[in-house]
Amino acid sequence: MIVLALQNLGLVHQTNGNQNNQIGVAFTLIGIPGNAQVAIVEMEMRRKGEILKLASMCKPSVGVILNVEPVHLVNFGCLEEIASAKGEILREMKPGDVCVMNADDPLVMSLPVTLGVKKVLFGRRMECDVHLVVAESTYGGYGVRVVLERNTEMVEFVIQSPGLHLALNACAAAAVSAVLGVSLRQFVKSLARFTPVSMRSELDIAKNGVRIINDVYNANPKSTKAAISLLESIECRGKRVAILGDMLELGTSEVEAHETVLSLCWEEVYFSSRETEAKWNEKGYLLAGV
Repeated sequence: MIVLALQNLGLVHQTNGNQNNQIGVAFTLIGIPGNAQVAIVEMEMRRKGEILKLASMCKPSVGVILNVEPVHLVNFGCLEEIASAKGEILREMKPGDVCVMNADDPLVMSLPVTLGVKKVLFGRRMECDVHLVVAESTYGGYGVRVVLERNTEMVEFVIQSPGLHLALNACAAAAVSAVLGVSLRQFVKSLARFTPVSMRSELDIAKNGVRIINDVYNANPKSTKAAISLLESIECRGKRVAILGDMLELGTSEVEAHETVLSLCWEEVYFSSRETEAKWNEKGYLLAGV
């Protein structure tokens, strides 16, 4: 979304796919064309110190912190430690730089910002620089109606893709765009070309007409709950089926997280291996493996 919005400014260079680790970021930086107006670099966060190292390579003038989620918990003790690791990007920012932050996430808002670095807020709170006024499903759950407000400007548009989370993503992208001088109306015009990233809330239609929401890129407890809610909200004349893989790197919260997801499922649950089936049957779940 940010890439689309900033193309009005000229050539935009971006991270290719998921090349967000130290090697990938290095390749992204080396590949910046001389005539690029903006470079958008994604940074991986799997353990403490990783963002700090990547930020020291990039020296961003605009940093974006979207949220703090229970991911890679095997390397962290708690969500606060994940927030601290994500906040390492702020340690490489200098006076005059801008940090775009999710005002709806208390852990994001708790991060210390260097004196002189400007905070630009996005989210549902009224005081946000870009305010998410409305986010609701439309077109039978296959689209998202969004209303954004910035100062006295208000815009309404529909994202032609399923997933309410896209509304907050659009709000964040609009905040970044605003920092670089793109109006909300220009932003909406650019967003009309948006298509989901591969394997993230991607709509596929099989030859037999079955609609498939392909969201298999990665998973954590919150994103899996959101995927199940999305499946429940979509208009369906037949049977809804969720095919879920393991959520990895959750550390000591692994069992509880998977039990929570299982509790959200419907009449039948099947596992792809007898080993997984046995593990959960030991915990009192009467499940069938296939």
